[in-house]
Amino acid sequence: MRIYPELGIATVAISNDTEFNARTFLNETDVEFFPSEISRQSAE
Repeated sequence: MRIYPELGIATVAISNDTEFNARTFLNETDVEFFPSEISRQSAE
């Protein structure tokens, strides 16, 4: 679970798979909430 109080949202990943990597999943999906951050990182 990740909480983004400045955006008023939280993301939660629930899985029933021991090989599921929640950190990787959230890293890949949370970028949808930060499009300006991604474009800044791509420019660097």
